[in-house]
Amino acid sequence: MTDRLTDERWHALSPHLDRALDLDDGQRTAWLASLRAEDETLAADLETLLGRHQALQGAGFLESAAPAAPMQASLAGHAVGAYRLRELIGQGGMGSVWLADRSDGRFEGVAAVKLLNASLVSGEGEARFRREGSILARLRHPHIAHLIDAGLSPLGHPYLVLEHVDGERIDRHCDGRRLGIEARIRLFLDVLAAVAHAHANLVVHRDIKPSNVLVSVDGVVKLLDFGIAKLLQEEPGGAGTPAFTRTGEAALTPEYAAPEQLTGGDITTSTDVYALGVLLYLLVTGRHPAGADAASSAALIRAIVDTEPARPSDAVTTAAQRRLIKGDLDNIIAKALRKKAGERYATAEVFAADLRRFLAHEPVTARANTVGYRARKFVARHRAGVAAAALVTATLVAAVITTTRQLVETRRQREAALASARRAEATQQFLTLLLSELHTRGEPLTGKALLERGTALLQAQYRDQPRFIAEMLLMLAREYGDMLELSATRSLLGQARDLAQAQGDDLLLARAECALADAEANSGAFDAVAARLASARQAQARLNTVDVELRVQCLRPEGKLLAHKGERARALALSRQARQMLEAAGATHGVLYNAVLSDVATELMLDGQVAAALPIYRLSVEAHERNGRAGTRVHRISEHNVTTALYRLGEVREGWDIQRRQLDLRDRLVSDEDMSATSVVNGAITANRARQSHPVLDLLPSAVQRAERAGDMNNFRLGSTELARTRLIRGASRAEVEAPLRHMEAAQQGKPIPAGTRVRSESIRAQLDLLEGRADVADRRAAALLNEIGYPKVDRPRTALLAVSLAARTALANGDAQRSARHAQDAVALALSMARGPETSADVGESLVLLARAKAALGQASEARSLLERAGRCLANGFGPDHPATRAALERQLSSFLP
Repeated sequence: MTDRLTDERWHALSPHLDRALDLDDGQRTAWLASLRAEDETLAADLETLLGRHQALQGAGFLESAAPAAPMQASLAGHAVGAYRLRELIGQGGMGSVWLADRSDGRFEGVAAVKLLNASLVSGEGEARFRREGSILARLRHPHIAHLIDAGLSPLGHPYLVLEHVDGERIDRHCDGRRLGIEARIRLFLDVLAAVAHAHANLVVHRDIKPSNVLVSVDGVVKLLDFGIAKLLQEEPGGAGTPAFTRTGEAALTPEYAAPEQLTGGDITTSTDVYALGVLLYLLVTGRHPAGADAASSAALIRAIVDTEPARPSDAVTTAAQRRLIKGDLDNIIAKALRKKAGERYATAEVFAADLRRFLAHEPVTARANTVGYRARKFVARHRAGVAAAALVTATLVAAVITTTRQLVETRRQREAALASARRAEATQQFLTLLLSELHTRGEPLTGKALLERGTALLQAQYRDQPRFIAEMLLMLAREYGDMLELSATRSLLGQARDLAQAQGDDLLLARAECALADAEANSGAFDAVAARLASARQAQARLNTVDVELRVQCLRPEGKLLAHKGERARALALSRQARQMLEAAGATHGVLYNAVLSDVATELMLDGQVAAALPIYRLSVEAHERNGRAGTRVHRISEHNVTTALYRLGEVREGWDIQRRQLDLRDRLVSDEDMSATSVVNGAITANRARQSHPVLDLLPSAVQRAERAGDMNNFRLGSTELARTRLIRGASRAEVEAPLRHMEAAQQGKPIPAGTRVRSESIRAQLDLLEGRADVADRRAAALLNEIGYPKVDRPRTALLAVSLAARTALANGDAQRSARHAQDAVALALSMARGPETSADVGESLVLLARAKAALGQASEARSLLERAGRCLANGFGPDHPATRAALERQLSSFLP
């Protein structure tokens, strides 16, 4: 018998197999002998199937629990690598799984250690075990229990150290919390995301079942056990067959096996889709699709290979469940459970896309695309409007009108689909044309140059397709925006708006106006934002429906305008609303979701809630990585946001470690032009604060010039003050230090300079005054700054901290220790209000040093010494032990001014 069983051959064998399984061993042997005399091939095939059945039955796959194996209690307390085994938490044919504690003292933690059974060492089992480690090493996903380590135990047994998941099976989690069907589907989408990641890495799990999908105590789904997973690329083994797939046939779990796994067919991503379909059927109905009749192995195999399962809506008990499942969800699950692999969803991602459409009441691909079906989906999405219309449409005339509208809607949808297909084809052609520039120009192109070339190509090649040009301009403008080329961004968006207006395309017009409003806000041109938003609202009012992403795109500049007006609470509420809208719609996989996360965190940061902003910035970084955007420009910007938050929390060393890793990627870029002004300015700020001499400081003058040319006033102002600070640290003359400050102030053309910029600039000038021995001038500057920011009222804590700290230094330099102590005490309070802990922040440490110096000048040596000791711990945590400020604090503790 060949490894693969065709449908025809299975149907020929099935009745004979049923009869054979009903006989005892002696009767079966005699019956097979008589059958062999009539049909030798049929008898041989049956013997092969019976052998497989015996192997599967030996694994106990229909029993309620796996047969108990020796507990190997003697291993408790043994060291395996850096871990010490604590207790046995799982046992199977391949080996045992232990809860283990980290034992090398580097850090605390628990893990799950998987040990291969001694009987399988050096055999096929070891190869499979090592394969599991190899597969897990290539999978990094928040919903996959990841590999931590691997090696050989002191007894020579291979082991894997895995993430320990403290949770329960997904079906028990759903049942225990009485989750509704939609909540179960949303949880199941996380399972699909994990499997899709595996498929994207050419890995098929092959054993997806409830016990391999856990939900942690904090509600996070984790996919486990890639022990029999398959790599899709071929390996040495002969006949072009992946070597690993020919072994371990009894290792699968037949209740969740696809037909091709039982009949020797090809294993593909659709094999996992089948198991996922079984899992979803179980989550939705509480029953296995094979039903209660599959009590024997033969019945189970027949049900999987041959029998269509009952519709999920027929398997539930309540009318409410039946109404929700009947129709689309029935069809989605049925498609996943098709007997032929080619008729199922091709991948887990396609499966997930249909489920997301189901949750959004949109047409699904598992259903025939008829007029009536689309009309029903329209009703589901617009139930209130349709109900109101139904009160009027009670006559025959109204019925005719309704039918006409359906035909118009159908025609509109067909035309929209054709237009979408044409746009997709044109987009592909345009991108192909654009990428060909990399090969035909004979010289490397920077990201900016490639965008410029793309804009020119677009105008030259597609001048007869104004709508397409407008869409591509929106896309190119977004790329320019990511590079903070704000002038180019606004120019392209203006062109897109004009084209959309000329074509009467309200959807494109609304998108362009909202994008333009956001660009105006980013450029500081807030006077234009309100007008752009008003135009966008008018365009939206003319649309039948407005999708959630467009609404969110328009909320973003509205929030920025509110923040500019000082209405931060309303701005934060809008950003949070936008985040909730995207999450409710399941739209968390795009760049827009990450941008909204950044908006929420930035509003929190501006409100002084930096500790609350940091985890949201980190969530944005994780979302980019989860969605395959690690290493992209927007991912790097998200990491910069994390470093900014750490910087403002006073945790400079950790922020610099992240920043330096990102800056070191510069060598891989085409040119320095591809390194955004944001990257350079943030890098320079952190490098100076960490007192690190890094090449990014030499890129600062060019970045400042680029920011000014692009109209990026925020980076222009920040970069100018940081360039002055860099020159101050390097010992440049006063004229050289002040040059970028004077240029920046002149570029404002009479417009008021933001308070933060004023404080930074005047702080640098005050430090120059102190170096020149003009303490009185420095003190007057500090007093003017306090007056300018409205001190002691604090609007922006970080700006106030810089001004108050400067005032404490200048007061002490002028011999007024009492006033210095008051300002220093305020500085400590401000720094503590922003820190995550009492001794985590370098800002707290520097403020404590100022207070200690003032106390020492007042003759309070004991208190000063105590303050310096605490300052040393803060500085060591925030800056690191080798930072000049940390060393200076230690030297002051030992110096003669403290008896």
